[in-house]
Amino acid sequence: QGGYPMPLTYGEYENRSPRWSPDGERIAFISNRTGNTSLWIVNVFDGGQSQVEQTKLQFHNTDSKSLKVNVKDEYGKSLKVRLSVVDSKGKFYAPLNAVVHADDSRYPNQSKFEAHYFHSDGSEEIIVPNDKLTILISHGSEYELIKKEVDANTLPTIVDIVMKKQNLPADFTGWRSGDLHVHMNYGGNYLNTPSRLIHQAEAENVNYVFNLIVNKEQRFPDVNYFSPKPEQSSSNTTMILHSQEFHTSFWGHLGLLNLNDHLILPGYSGYAKTAVGSLFPHNSYVADRAHEQKALVGYVHPFEQSEIFPEQSPTLFNELPIDVALGKVDYYELMGFSDHKASEFVWYHLLNAGFKIPAGAGTDAMANYASLHGPVGLNRVYAKQSGDLDENDFLNKMVAGKSFVTNGPVIGLTIDGKTSGDSIFVNKKGKTLSYSAFLRSQVPIDLFEIIYNGDVIASHTLTGTKQSADVTGSIKVKTSGWLLLRAWNDLGHPDLFDLYAYASTNPVYIVSDLSNPKQRSSAEYFLKWIDRIEKKMDELPFRTPKEKQAVLDDVQRAKNYYQQHSK
Repeated sequence: QGGYPMPLTYGEYENRSPRWSPDGERIAFISNRTGNTSLWIVNVFDGGQSQVEQTKLQFHNTDSKSLKVNVKDEYGKSLKVRLSVVDSKGKFYAPLNAVVHADDSRYPNQSKFEAHYFHSDGSEEIIVPNDKLTILISHGSEYELIKKEVDANTLPTIVDIVMKKQNLPADFTGWRSGDLHVHMNYGGNYLNTPSRLIHQAEAENVNYVFNLIVNKEQRFPDVNYFSPKPEQSSSNTTMILHSQEFHTSFWGHLGLLNLNDHLILPGYSGYAKTAVGSLFPHNSYVADRAHEQKALVGYVHPFEQSEIFPEQSPTLFNELPIDVALGKVDYYELMGFSDHKASEFVWYHLLNAGFKIPAGAGTDAMANYASLHGPVGLNRVYAKQSGDLDENDFLNKMVAGKSFVTNGPVIGLTIDGKTSGDSIFVNKKGKTLSYSAFLRSQVPIDLFEIIYNGDVIASHTLTGTKQSADVTGSIKVKTSGWLLLRAWNDLGHPDLFDLYAYASTNPVYIVSDLSNPKQRSSAEYFLKWIDRIEKKMDELPFRTPKEKQAVLDDVQRAKNYYQQHSK
């Protein structure tokens, strides 16, 4: 009859999908208090709760058997993996208590259903039909993707599988990977914990996971987990770092990695009809506060194809080019929950404008969702390390550009003995540089290219399975700029849970007496972008003239920088 609602249950978990009993005395609901989903009933008048437990399972298909799958590494040690089992009709099977995830994309020409999977300790018992089965197993980019076809009619009750590392170059040792953008909990069906997140990451062979705590319209999952120190339950191979994503959709979202004191609250600005309806603090201000805490600041899941042309994109007010010009940005999430090629387009303009902004990668995995964009570690950055896990050393190497990003392909580039993040000096006569590059991929790769100031300067055609390459060659450079290696496909692949396969090294920088000829056009590109923001300023909500002036001052300072470099 109206009035205010009142809660009937309390707890650090989600209760949802309520249904009243016909007599109005009880409510049935689904809870994720155990991590997985479970069915409960609450008495409306006294709050007593009881779980509706399943004591017996009745199978529609009685022609089934119990199958045990054991996965080990090359040394006979049990291996945590991502595991999927489907029958000839594409139906998925998992252990009865598994937390099941599904990829949020589907390939209708190849499968009736989206890909389902769960993370396994390496030994699982699954009830399957007596049918032809496909078992798909993954353990991160460095390992082969195992796809095994078996017939349960003739199959023994135990299947043993050995996971092998890809045939990587001998000097590819000591590399560790990190996912810079994960949400442990984000309002999904399941309840995630640090120990469960570590299990997910270990199955995906990820060493560093940055849990970006975010205030999602006053739903603040994981806020109580924040700490400047690594998560206590981190293992010796996988470390969880509780960091922050600052949500201001008008200016663009920021990743704030390794804050050493506190979360920056309320965690967003520019939310209409709230106390923080003003577009101040803008990202520049937030970046300064984060840097005061010794944190790294990055722009995350940056762009789609419809958002990168200032003349055409009606909502392009992202603050990125302003903050880069003002020295506020430490990394750029080249790979994330966005279009990698669109994000690459803007990054190449930044590099051509003279900025040494390193590429990072973060999946934006909402790791407690049932259907999500990729598992933890889908988009990751690799950096070379030795000794114990050290998140500061890892991030320092990423910021120095001594790294590469990927959603699957493992790549490497050496130019005249130099690697990503290094500089090569040439005179105005130019210089011929020798290079070597490699690729190893779980799925076929169409394009394997070396890029010079945004243009393809060398391309190599892959043959056979198109999953491996070791190439050498030479290139002539004359002007200042940058060189990098990338591998990518136009189309997606059902075994790789992203838009398409993509990997990129960070640049090797070329220093010459001759300037980069694209610097001017890239500066002009960002001037058009900033002009859009400047023209919009009188329409934007600010609490005081002082707030508006603070933003205008930063806009003008950035504009001056690009004007100087557009001449």
